[in-house]
Amino acid sequence: MKILNIEDVLLRFGSLAGISGDSLDVWRELCLAAIAEVTRRLRPDIELDPDADNPRLCAVAASQAYCDYLITTSGASDDSSDLRVGDIAIRPGSGRDNIRRATDFRDYFIARSADLLLPDLIPLKNIPTIGCREGDQSEP
Repeated sequence: MKILNIEDVLLRFGSLAGISGDSLDVWRELCLAAIAEVTRRLRPDIELDPDADNPRLCAVAASQAYCDYLITTSGASDDSSDLRVGDIAIRPGSGRDNIRRATDFRDYFIARSADLLLPDLIPLKNIPTIGCREGDQSEP
């Protein structure tokens, strides 16, 4: 049963990313990949109710697409987007901070849909990642 509609996921993704209209089509493949991932992780032992379950699963797919979008567009460790005027730099937030917030947001939607998903999608916290400094156990 096809439960996730690409248009629903695109609209939710667009609201997260601040993108609307024809600009959303550029990110269609990213959203389709997120839909495929969520669909692959659905528990096979439950019967899905499209009216009740679709909004939750669309939120998971859209928030995953948003995380991927941030990684794609901002670079996880690149702070070159600082606005510099002489010796003064304005840093609205590093790519890592934005990705961490988006990941927390995604994890919230995953938790709300945990009854529909295989446990391997549920994120594990406090696992060191590649690129962390020695002794730094924080997420990127």
